Amino acid sequence: MYKIKAISSPQNVLFKELVNLEKSAAYRRKACKALIDGKTLVIDYIKKFGIDEVDVIVSSSFFQNQPEYLKEIFPESKISVFSDRLYSKFATQTHSQAMSAIISTQRVMTILSENRSKSQLIFVDGVQDPGNLGAIIRLAAAFDFDQVLVSEASCDPWSPKCIRGGMGGHFVVSCKKADIRDILNTFTGERIALSADDGESIYQKSAFSDRTAFLIGAEGRGIRPELRDLVDFSLNIPINGSIESLNVSSSLAIALYEFCRTRA
Repeated sequence: MYKIKAISSPQNVLFKELVNLEKSAAYRRKACKALIDGKTLVIDYIKKFGIDEVDVIVSSSFFQNQPEYLKEIFPESKISVFSDRLYSKFATQTHSQAMSAIISTQRVMTILSENRSKSQLIFVDGVQDPGNLGAIIRLAAAFDFDQVLVSEASCDPWSPKCIRGGMGGHFVVSCKKADIRDILNTFTGERIALSADDGESIYQKSAFSDRTAFLIGAEGRGIRPELRDLVDFSLNIPINGSIESLNVSSSLAIALYEFCRTRA
């Protein structure tokens, strides 16, 4: 039978940890933990990685409405039940989705890195919007790339908003912050920058290498020159001249589609 711990005080240690995980990238990185917000994502995570090293949290309203569901899904687990007022301080999902979990990001990355060749990579430079970065991770997972490597100039790939934007992609493809300059420099394969105005049209590229790395930058600012200097060539996506540019995740979606299409 699962064990229940009711929490209503803002002085509670777990509550303070949840607030830190929601707000602080530095705290998440130091603790090697992340906060998953929403029942759908929590269940998706548990199906893939199990319940080990997971703290399950629900709102009091969720617990009152779905006690049998919790008993079925977490028969041997400890569940922390927060008052609705406290729960809203660290989570955005309510009502039927008011379930959260603390997970080990190190455990996720270790498991996802097993048996991966790291031959198909995506390097992300300076993307600050967590929704955009989440969409990039979701695309990498959907097109079966091996890893997403994020520059220090980008937002945190393990923020709750980025995880929501990834729609489960974080549990399929390994993603982490890294010194992408060093890794890009030593990557043995085609290193391709996606550009708004440089290089040939991606539609003219008839084949891609088995080992391919795409480098993408923030919309507006683009890729830093010191990183652009490391790529083998650039590709662009032709668009109507009355439109300045595409969203970075939209551009990547087209590039990954073309990558897979030419290899089919």
